[in-house]
Amino acid sequence: MFLRMKRKYFFGLRQSKNGAPALTKDNPILDGCQHYDKRKAPKDKYSQGFLTDSEYNENDGTS
Repeated sequence: MFLRMKRKYFFGLRQSKNGAPALTKDNPILDGCQHYDKRKAPKDKYSQGFLTDSEYNENDGTS
């Protein structure tokens, strides 16, 4: 079976209004995606309400 995924979901980044990269908020973090471990922790905190939108966007999930 072949699964096709949009670029913004595979990499977890989208282009924000000001042109800077921002994390996708409805981002499904799947096993095998790029930077899985680094993206999962901030996503869990964001979905539980511990991070605001701006705090979530400051962490690009790759550093």
